[in-house]
Amino acid sequence: VAETERRMDEIAAKTRAFYRNTGSLPTVTGTAVPTDANLLDMEQKFRLDDWGQPLRYYVGTGAQAIIGISVDGKNVAGVIISNGPNQTADTATVVPTFTLAGDDIMVPINVSQEAIEVALDELKVLQAKVKAINALYEGVDNGGTTSNPDDDSCVAATPTTATGCPPVAGLTNDPNCGTATLDAIELEAQGAGLAIYGCTAGTYVLDLVISYYSLADPTYRTDPWGRAYQWGANGRLTYTPGGTAIDNTQRWYHKFYSWGPNATDDTDDIIP
Repeated sequence: VAETERRMDEIAAKTRAFYRNTGSLPTVTGTAVPTDANLLDMEQKFRLDDWGQPLRYYVGTGAQAIIGISVDGKNVAGVIISNGPNQTADTATVVPTFTLAGDDIMVPINVSQEAIEVALDELKVLQAKVKAINALYEGVDNGGTTSNPDDDSCVAATPTTATGCPPVAGLTNDPNCGTATLDAIELEAQGAGLAIYGCTAGTYVLDLVISYYSLADPTYRTDPWGRAYQWGANGRLTYTPGGTAIDNTQRWYHKFYSWGPNATDDTDDIIP
């Protein structure tokens, strides 16, 4: 039993490392442990338990793969099962739900910590693009006037015509940053009725950043739980009780963030 558990723990650890490095789970056809060099890169013995019988390996699929398997009532990324000493499959194979039975040995694969790290990596890239958009305005005479650049502080751009997404030239003002303009784009997409720029209808800040900087989609669109990254626009309502409006006192303010595992704006949100 101890040797089988050790092998299963190693498989789970390798799977977590694979996910952390690639952002995806290793999968193969059927239920064999993916020992191939391009997957877990493990010796063939890791396909078997200590009684010489194949281990069963299941992982989630789809946008919410990392919570796609239920093991004893807990949602995880996957599970490894040995039939145990009696070599009888006591645990029913009803994908994606598994409840331990008999003398089977079951090891869940939980990548929640790795998922947080993956989300932070992706959010840091998105946030760097926000700084790059700021540079389109800071120190630049976007208003086309003879006055000094940045004479209107951090305000939303006001173009003479709806051209550019974000608009950076032919403005009637001269913002010194881009975040207020991003807020206007986000809130307009939410139907708040603010000034429309040259953006396609329904363009959110996330859409803009992915398109403008040719970022991989959906890699930078969705978090590891399969939900779109959010933009903390000034004035946007959060989903906390009472619908608190985001302002510069809130941790979501002018940040891309993930709702985290529970899909709600609260304490488990992931913010770079």
